[in-house]
Amino acid sequence: MQDRLARHFLPAEALVLGTRLQPFTLWHWRTLAALGCGMLHECAESPDFEDLALAVRICALPPHASPRALRRAMQPGPLDRLRLAFHRNYADFGEALGAWYAYFSHHSAGPKPLDTPDGHSARTHPTIFLVAGLMQLGYSRADAWAETPGMARWFIAGGIEAAGDQLQIVSDAMIADAFAAGYTEEEMGL
Repeated sequence: MQDRLARHFLPAEALVLGTRLQPFTLWHWRTLAALGCGMLHECAESPDFEDLALAVRICALPPHASPRALRRAMQPGPLDRLRLAFHRNYADFGEALGAWYAYFSHHSAGPKPLDTPDGHSARTHPTIFLVAGLMQLGYSRADAWAETPGMARWFIAGGIEAAGDQLQIVSDAMIADAFAAGYTEEEMGL
C-alpha cells in the first residue's frame, strides 16, 4: 500500500498530442464531465480524436482557470487547430490514447478497498464525495477541487484511519502474491 501511495508524490509529466498537461485534478474531472467528454474512463466506448483533443486542452489548464481561458480551450484558435490537424494526420492515435490513459490512471489511482465478503466490489466515490471528504479534513473548497483524485482518496483513507476506524485495503504484499500467482493488474483492478 505504501508503494502505491508513494507514486503519487513523484512528479508525473505528461505530454499528449504535443501538449504538456497539468496534474489531473478534481476540477479537471468536473469540467470534462460537464462538457460530456468521453475520456474520463478507460472503458469509454470508441473514444475519438475530438474527445481526446478536448481533454488535452482542458487538462493543459491549471485548476480553476479563468472563464476566458476555459472558453479558449473549448474553442481552439487557429494555432491550436493547426497543431491538432498535424497530430490528427501524423500522430499515432493509439499511442496518444495510451499516453492519456497512463496520465489519467496515474492521477486517479487511490487505495483499492477489498471486495466485500459476499463478492461485491467496493464502490469508488464520485468526485463530489471526494471534495466533501477533503473539506472535512480541513481543505478549502478551492484546494479540494485542485487535488488529484488519487491523492484525495489517499488523504480520505488516512483521515478515516486517523479517526480510529480500520479500512480493509489491498496491501502491497497481497498484490505481490497475486502477481506471483499469475494475475495481471487488469484482473486485480489496479
